[in-house]
Amino acid sequence: MADDMDRAAELTELQTAAHIAAARPASGPGSRYCVDCDVEIPQRRRDKHPSAIRCVPCQETMEAPRVR
Repeated sequence: MADDMDRAAELTELQTAAHIAAARPASGPGSRYCVDCDVEIPQRRRDKHPSAIRCVPCQETMEAPRVR
């Protein structure tokens, strides 16, 4: 029998999957382009990382540590 924590975890998982699906369609006219610079994401990157939403330079910028 599932307890409240199990149900909460399952709901969170379902909501997360729904948000990801809504934010990035599996296919479509805009799915090949970087969300930051609007440059086409190279096919090689899309093949290796199908869920990539940024080109490599923009992803590196996003992951770079921020200096205060």
